[in-house]
Amino acid sequence: MAARFYAFLDDDDDFTSDALKIISSTSFLTFYFIFVPLFLWGLIKLTGSGRDDPEYFFLVSVYGYSFVPFLPAIVMYLIPSHTLKWAVLLMAGGISLVFLAKEMFGKVAQCLEGTHVKIASVVMLVMHLIFILTLKWKFL
Repeated sequence: MAARFYAFLDDDDDFTSDALKIISSTSFLTFYFIFVPLFLWGLIKLTGSGRDDPEYFFLVSVYGYSFVPFLPAIVMYLIPSHTLKWAVLLMAGGISLVFLAKEMFGKVAQCLEGTHVKIASVVMLVMHLIFILTLKWKFL
């Protein structure tokens, strides 16, 4: 914190406020955890069979629990090795994606048919990859 304050006082051009990072990361996480499950829920409601459709809050909770592997990754991220940081982030993302697929695929496959299951799976995979890459390049 003192280094940030010194950079601010020194009129350093590279100074960026941590508050701006916190605001932008909060907006990004809110978007991801609300709108990705909302898109999936809408796809299921519009094209699903109508039997045993998952509730929106179930989808949000599965997405939330799927990001638990990122908590130990944060601690491992303190090690000052660029290669190790990428490995830790990709491993946490992979474990998270496996959990997400395990919990969601059965439920989504019950509600959707053929092409719609593939669309939902691709959307979940692509959004997860975008999340991981955005985390790395924008916030970490």
